[in-house]
Amino acid sequence: MPLAAVIDEALAALGVQLPGAWSSLTNSSVVNVPTLFATEDGWETRGVGGGVTFSRGNLARQGNYGMLWEVVRTDRDGQESVVFLKADTENRGLLHEALLQLFARCALERAGCPEAVPRVIDILAHPKRGVVFTMNPILNATVLPTYLEQHLDWNVRSVKNDRVLWRVVAQVALYCWILEEELGLNHRDLKGTNVLVMVPRDSPTHEVKFKGRRVRITSDATACLIDFGFACRGSAERVLQQSASVRHQGFDFCPKEGRDLFLFLALFWMEVGLRGCLSLDGVEMMERWLGPKKALQIARHSEVDEEDCMERLYLNNFLPEFRRVETAPLTVLMDIAAVAPDVVTLD
Repeated sequence: MPLAAVIDEALAALGVQLPGAWSSLTNSSVVNVPTLFATEDGWETRGVGGGVTFSRGNLARQGNYGMLWEVVRTDRDGQESVVFLKADTENRGLLHEALLQLFARCALERAGCPEAVPRVIDILAHPKRGVVFTMNPILNATVLPTYLEQHLDWNVRSVKNDRVLWRVVAQVALYCWILEEELGLNHRDLKGTNVLVMVPRDSPTHEVKFKGRRVRITSDATACLIDFGFACRGSAERVLQQSASVRHQGFDFCPKEGRDLFLFLALFWMEVGLRGCLSLDGVEMMERWLGPKKALQIARHSEVDEEDCMERLYLNNFLPEFRRVETAPLTVLMDIAAVAPDVVTLD
Protein backbone atom coordinates (compact mmCIF):
# COMPACT_ATOMS: atom_id res chain seq x y z
CA MET A 1 0.00 0.00 0.00
CA PRO A 2 1.39 3.48 -0.86
CA LEU A 3 2.54 5.54 2.11
CA ALA A 4 -0.09 8.24 1.42
CA ALA A 5 -2.85 5.63 1.70
CA VAL A 6 -1.35 4.26 4.92
CA ILE A 7 -1.34 7.75 6.45
CA ASP A 8 -4.88 8.54 5.26
CA GLU A 9 -6.08 5.27 6.79
CA ALA A 10 -4.36 6.03 10.10
CA LEU A 11 -5.85 9.54 10.23
CA ALA A 12 -9.34 8.21 9.50
CA ALA A 13 -9.02 5.63 12.28
CA LEU A 14 -8.23 8.46 14.73
CA GLY A 15 -11.19 10.56 13.56
CA VAL A 16 -8.85 13.30 12.31
CA GLN A 17 -9.97 15.36 9.32
CA LEU A 18 -7.43 17.48 7.42
CA PRO A 19 -8.41 20.41 5.16
CA GLY A 20 -6.44 18.92 2.27
CA ALA A 21 -3.72 16.41 1.51
CA TRP A 22 -1.52 15.58 4.51
CA SER A 23 1.52 16.28 2.32
CA SER A 24 0.60 19.99 2.21
CA LEU A 25 0.02 20.30 5.95
CA THR A 26 1.35 23.48 7.58
CA ASN A 27 1.51 24.57 11.21
CA SER A 28 -1.47 26.86 10.61
CA SER A 29 -3.73 24.24 9.03
CA VAL A 30 -7.18 23.85 10.56
CA VAL A 31 -7.74 20.24 11.58
CA ASN A 32 -10.85 18.66 13.06
CA VAL A 33 -10.18 16.19 15.88
CA PRO A 34 -12.39 14.54 18.53
CA THR A 35 -12.96 16.69 21.63
CA LEU A 36 -12.36 15.78 25.27
CA PHE A 37 -14.91 16.68 27.93
CA ALA A 38 -14.18 16.69 31.65
CA THR A 39 -15.97 14.12 33.82
CA GLU A 40 -15.88 13.37 37.53
CA ASP A 41 -13.16 10.75 37.05
CA GLY A 42 -11.24 12.20 34.10
CA TRP A 43 -12.22 12.89 30.50
CA GLU A 44 -14.31 11.39 27.75
CA THR A 45 -14.71 11.91 24.01
CA ARG A 46 -18.07 12.78 22.50
CA GLY A 47 -19.45 13.08 19.00
CA VAL A 48 -17.18 11.75 16.23
CA GLY A 49 -14.79 9.30 17.87
CA GLY A 50 -16.84 9.44 21.07
CA GLY A 51 -17.20 6.84 23.78
CA VAL A 52 -13.55 6.68 24.88
CA THR A 53 -12.68 7.64 28.46
CA PHE A 54 -9.42 8.52 30.20
CA SER A 55 -8.66 8.44 33.92
CA ARG A 56 -6.86 11.25 35.68
CA GLY A 57 -3.34 9.89 35.76
CA ASN A 58 0.13 10.44 37.17
CA LEU A 59 2.76 12.74 35.72
CA ALA A 60 5.41 10.43 34.20
CA ARG A 61 7.75 12.98 32.66
CA GLN A 62 8.00 16.75 32.23
CA GLY A 63 10.35 18.74 30.03
CA ASN A 64 10.62 22.37 29.02
CA TYR A 65 7.89 22.08 26.42
CA GLY A 66 5.74 19.05 27.24
CA MET A 67 4.22 16.88 29.95
CA LEU A 68 3.66 13.14 29.73
CA TRP A 69 0.86 11.66 31.84
CA GLU A 70 0.28 7.96 32.45
CA VAL A 71 -3.47 7.37 32.17
CA VAL A 72 -5.88 4.47 31.79
CA ARG A 73 -7.74 4.51 28.47
CA THR A 74 -11.04 2.66 28.17
CA ASP A 75 -12.34 2.13 24.64
CA ARG A 76 -15.93 1.78 23.45
CA ASP A 77 -15.88 -1.96 24.17
CA GLY A 78 -14.72 -1.47 27.75
CA GLN A 79 -11.16 -2.62 27.08
CA GLU A 80 -8.66 -0.88 29.34
CA SER A 81 -5.03 -0.06 28.52
CA VAL A 82 -2.35 2.15 29.98
CA VAL A 83 -1.27 4.92 27.61
CA PHE A 84 0.81 8.07 27.77
CA LEU A 85 -1.05 11.35 27.23
CA LYS A 86 1.15 14.23 26.11
CA ALA A 87 0.21 17.88 26.62
CA ASP A 88 2.01 21.16 26.02
CA THR A 89 3.28 22.97 29.13
CA GLU A 90 2.25 26.32 27.63
CA ASN A 91 -1.22 25.12 26.57
CA ARG A 92 -0.61 25.90 22.88
CA GLY A 93 -1.46 22.41 21.70
CA LEU A 94 0.58 19.63 20.13
CA LEU A 95 -1.21 19.09 16.82
CA HIS A 96 1.93 19.48 14.71
CA GLU A 97 3.94 17.09 16.90
CA ALA A 98 1.14 14.51 17.01
CA LEU A 99 0.76 14.48 13.23
CA LEU A 100 4.49 14.27 12.51
CA GLN A 101 4.88 11.43 15.01
CA LEU A 102 1.96 9.69 13.31
CA PHE A 103 3.52 10.20 9.86
CA ALA A 104 6.91 8.98 11.10
CA ARG A 105 5.39 5.87 12.66
CA CYS A 106 3.49 5.08 9.43
CA ALA A 107 6.61 5.48 7.27
CA LEU A 108 8.87 3.42 9.53
CA GLU A 109 6.33 0.67 10.14
CA ARG A 110 5.69 0.41 6.39
CA ALA A 111 9.44 0.09 5.82
CA GLY A 112 9.72 -2.75 8.35
CA CYS A 113 10.59 -0.89 11.57
CA PRO A 114 7.38 -1.15 13.66
CA GLU A 115 9.11 -0.39 16.97
CA ALA A 116 11.02 2.67 15.81
CA VAL A 117 8.43 5.26 16.96
CA PRO A 118 5.62 4.95 19.55
CA ARG A 119 2.19 4.46 18.00
CA VAL A 120 -0.17 7.44 18.23
CA ILE A 121 -3.51 6.18 19.58
CA ASP A 122 -5.60 9.35 19.89
CA ILE A 123 -5.34 12.99 18.75
CA LEU A 124 -7.79 15.03 20.83
CA ALA A 125 -8.87 18.60 21.53
CA HIS A 126 -8.50 19.36 25.25
CA PRO A 127 -10.67 22.23 26.62
CA LYS A 128 -7.71 23.93 28.30
CA ARG A 129 -4.52 22.55 26.74
CA GLY A 130 -5.32 22.67 23.04
CA VAL A 131 -4.59 19.52 21.08
CA VAL A 132 -3.18 16.63 23.13
CA PHE A 133 -2.41 13.10 22.01
CA THR A 134 -1.94 9.64 23.45
CA MET A 135 0.60 7.00 22.51
CA ASN A 136 1.45 3.48 23.52
CA PRO A 137 4.04 3.23 26.33
CA ILE A 138 7.46 1.80 25.50
CA LEU A 139 8.07 -1.05 27.92
CA ASN A 140 11.43 -2.37 29.13
CA ALA A 141 13.19 0.72 27.78
CA THR A 142 15.79 3.16 29.04
CA VAL A 143 17.03 6.41 27.56
CA LEU A 144 20.18 5.99 25.50
CA PRO A 145 22.61 7.66 27.97
CA THR A 146 21.49 5.24 30.70
CA TYR A 147 21.82 2.28 28.32
CA LEU A 148 25.38 3.30 27.42
CA GLU A 149 26.22 3.87 31.08
CA GLN A 150 25.22 0.27 31.76
CA HIS A 151 26.81 -1.38 28.72
CA LEU A 152 30.09 0.47 28.09
CA ASP A 153 33.31 -0.27 29.92
CA TRP A 154 34.29 3.30 30.76
CA ASN A 155 37.70 2.34 32.13
CA VAL A 156 39.33 1.12 28.92
CA ARG A 157 39.42 1.85 25.20
CA SER A 158 38.02 -1.12 23.33
CA VAL A 159 36.47 -2.29 20.07
CA LYS A 160 33.70 -3.80 22.20
CA ASN A 161 32.71 -0.30 23.29
CA ASP A 162 32.68 0.78 19.63
CA ARG A 163 30.29 -2.04 18.82
CA VAL A 164 27.88 -1.08 21.61
CA LEU A 165 27.63 2.45 20.21
CA TRP A 166 27.60 1.45 16.53
CA ARG A 167 24.62 -0.89 17.07
CA VAL A 168 22.49 2.02 18.25
CA VAL A 169 23.90 4.56 15.79
CA ALA A 170 23.17 2.19 12.91
CA GLN A 171 19.51 1.86 13.90
CA VAL A 172 19.10 5.62 14.30
CA ALA A 173 20.79 6.15 10.94
CA LEU A 174 18.40 3.67 9.31
CA TYR A 175 15.38 5.47 10.77
CA CYS A 176 16.71 8.87 9.64
CA TRP A 177 17.31 7.55 6.12
CA ILE A 178 13.74 6.27 5.84
CA LEU A 179 12.20 9.44 7.29
CA GLU A 180 14.20 11.72 4.99
CA GLU A 181 13.45 9.68 1.88
CA GLU A 182 9.77 8.95 2.58
CA LEU A 183 8.67 12.15 4.32
CA GLY A 184 11.40 14.74 3.88
CA LEU A 185 11.44 14.86 7.68
CA ASN A 186 14.16 15.91 10.11
CA HIS A 187 13.78 15.26 13.85
CA ARG A 188 15.95 18.31 14.76
CA ASP A 189 16.24 17.35 18.44
CA LEU A 190 18.01 14.01 18.22
CA LYS A 191 19.72 13.98 21.60
CA GLY A 192 20.36 10.92 23.70
CA THR A 193 17.33 11.38 25.95
CA ASN A 194 15.09 11.36 22.86
CA VAL A 195 16.24 7.87 21.93
CA LEU A 196 14.90 4.96 23.96
CA VAL A 197 16.60 1.56 23.92
CA MET A 198 14.47 -1.52 24.50
CA VAL A 199 15.97 -4.81 25.69
CA PRO A 200 15.87 -7.64 25.08
CA ARG A 201 14.94 -8.11 21.43
CA ASP A 202 13.07 -11.19 20.23
CA SER A 203 15.57 -11.46 17.38
CA PRO A 204 19.18 -10.25 17.32
CA THR A 205 18.90 -9.31 13.64
CA HIS A 206 16.93 -6.36 12.33
CA GLU A 207 16.47 -6.58 8.54
CA VAL A 208 14.93 -3.97 6.25
CA LYS A 209 14.66 -3.72 2.48
CA PHE A 210 14.55 -0.07 1.41
CA LYS A 211 15.33 1.79 -1.81
CA GLY A 212 16.75 -1.36 -3.41
CA ARG A 213 19.09 -2.08 -0.49
CA ARG A 214 18.90 -4.79 2.15
CA VAL A 215 20.10 -3.56 5.54
CA ARG A 216 20.82 -6.03 8.34
CA ILE A 217 21.62 -4.72 11.82
CA THR A 218 22.63 -7.21 14.49
CA SER A 219 21.73 -5.96 17.95
CA ASP A 220 20.23 -7.34 21.15
CA ALA A 221 18.41 -4.02 21.67
CA THR A 222 16.02 -1.87 19.67
CA ALA A 223 16.25 1.92 19.38
CA CYS A 224 13.06 4.01 19.44
CA LEU A 225 12.78 7.71 18.54
CA ILE A 226 10.59 9.93 20.71
CA ASP A 227 9.65 13.61 21.05
CA PHE A 228 8.85 15.00 17.59
CA GLY A 229 8.04 18.44 19.00
CA PHE A 230 10.71 20.15 16.87
CA ALA A 231 10.51 17.89 13.83
CA CYS A 232 9.84 19.49 10.46
CA ARG A 233 8.92 18.76 6.86
CA GLY A 234 9.59 21.30 4.11
CA SER A 235 9.81 24.93 5.22
CA ALA A 236 9.15 24.99 8.94
CA GLU A 237 8.12 28.06 10.89
CA ARG A 238 8.74 26.53 14.30
CA VAL A 239 12.38 26.36 15.35
CA LEU A 240 14.06 25.25 18.51
CA GLN A 241 14.53 27.82 21.26
CA GLN A 242 17.29 26.42 23.43
CA SER A 243 17.29 29.35 25.87
CA ALA A 244 15.56 32.66 26.44
CA SER A 245 18.55 34.57 25.05
CA VAL A 246 19.37 32.57 21.91
CA ARG A 247 16.84 32.00 19.15
CA HIS A 248 17.19 31.20 15.48
CA GLN A 249 14.91 33.43 13.39
CA GLY A 250 13.29 32.72 10.05
CA PHE A 251 12.42 29.56 8.16
CA ASP A 252 14.23 26.29 8.49
CA PHE A 253 14.19 23.99 5.48
CA CYS A 254 13.90 20.23 5.89
CA PRO A 255 15.43 17.84 5.27
CA LYS A 256 19.06 18.94 5.38
CA GLU A 257 21.66 16.36 4.44
CA GLY A 258 23.40 14.92 7.49
CA ARG A 259 21.68 17.24 9.95
CA ASP A 260 20.09 14.83 12.43
CA LEU A 261 23.01 12.42 12.70
CA PHE A 262 25.54 15.24 12.98
CA LEU A 263 23.69 16.65 16.00
CA PHE A 264 23.17 13.16 17.46
CA LEU A 265 26.87 12.28 17.22
CA ALA A 266 28.13 15.73 18.22
CA LEU A 267 26.09 15.76 21.42
CA PHE A 268 27.63 12.42 22.41
CA TRP A 269 31.09 13.67 21.51
CA MET A 270 30.66 16.29 24.22
CA GLU A 271 30.91 13.47 26.78
CA VAL A 272 34.54 13.12 27.82
CA GLY A 273 33.91 9.59 29.10
CA LEU A 274 32.69 8.44 25.68
CA ARG A 275 35.70 10.00 23.96
CA GLY A 276 37.92 8.08 26.37
CA CYS A 277 36.41 4.61 26.04
CA LEU A 278 36.17 4.19 22.25
CA SER A 279 39.05 2.46 20.51
CA LEU A 280 41.42 4.64 18.51
CA ASP A 281 39.67 3.40 15.36
CA GLY A 282 36.35 4.37 16.93
CA VAL A 283 37.68 7.85 17.70
CA GLU A 284 38.89 8.15 14.11
CA MET A 285 35.42 7.20 12.87
CA MET A 286 33.74 9.85 15.02
CA GLU A 287 36.25 12.47 13.90
CA ARG A 288 35.63 11.57 10.27
CA TRP A 289 31.89 11.97 10.72
CA LEU A 290 32.12 15.26 12.62
CA GLY A 291 35.26 16.56 10.92
CA PRO A 292 38.60 16.53 12.83
CA LYS A 293 38.59 20.29 13.42
CA LYS A 294 34.95 20.36 14.54
CA ALA A 295 35.43 17.33 16.80
CA LEU A 296 38.34 19.03 18.56
CA GLN A 297 36.34 22.25 18.88
CA ILE A 298 33.38 20.40 20.42
CA ALA A 299 35.61 18.57 22.89
CA ARG A 300 37.32 21.76 24.07
CA HIS A 301 34.19 23.91 24.14
CA SER A 302 32.12 21.35 26.09
CA GLU A 303 34.77 21.17 28.81
CA VAL A 304 34.64 24.97 29.27
CA ASP A 305 30.89 25.64 28.85
CA GLU A 306 28.71 22.62 28.15
CA GLU A 307 25.44 24.55 27.86
CA ASP A 308 26.83 27.08 25.41
CA CYS A 309 28.42 24.30 23.36
CA MET A 310 25.06 22.55 23.10
CA GLU A 311 23.26 25.76 22.08
CA ARG A 312 25.76 26.43 19.33
CA LEU A 313 25.42 22.90 17.96
CA TYR A 314 21.66 23.33 17.70
CA LEU A 315 21.92 26.76 16.12
CA ASN A 316 24.54 25.52 13.66
CA ASN A 317 21.99 22.96 12.47
CA PHE A 318 19.55 25.75 11.61
CA LEU A 319 21.98 27.60 9.33
CA PRO A 320 20.56 27.68 5.77
CA GLU A 321 23.86 26.44 4.35
CA PHE A 322 24.22 23.49 6.76
CA ARG A 323 25.13 20.28 4.94
CA ARG A 324 27.27 17.36 6.09
CA VAL A 325 27.69 14.56 3.57
CA GLU A 326 29.75 12.51 6.04
CA THR A 327 26.76 12.20 8.41
CA ALA A 328 24.15 11.49 5.76
CA PRO A 329 22.29 8.39 7.04
CA LEU A 330 23.28 6.02 4.25
CA THR A 331 26.91 7.16 4.47
CA VAL A 332 26.98 6.40 8.20
CA LEU A 333 25.46 2.96 7.61
CA MET A 334 28.03 2.20 4.92
CA ASP A 335 30.89 3.38 7.15
CA ILE A 336 29.80 1.11 10.00
CA ALA A 337 29.32 -1.82 7.61
CA ALA A 338 32.89 -1.32 6.33
CA VAL A 339 34.50 -1.62 9.78
CA ALA A 340 31.94 -3.74 11.64
CA PRO A 341 30.20 -6.26 9.35
CA ASP A 342 29.14 -8.12 12.49
CA VAL A 343 26.98 -5.07 13.25
CA VAL A 344 25.76 -3.91 9.82
CA THR A 345 25.65 -5.48 6.37
CA LEU A 346 24.40 -3.75 3.22
CA ASP A 347 23.44 -5.59 0.06
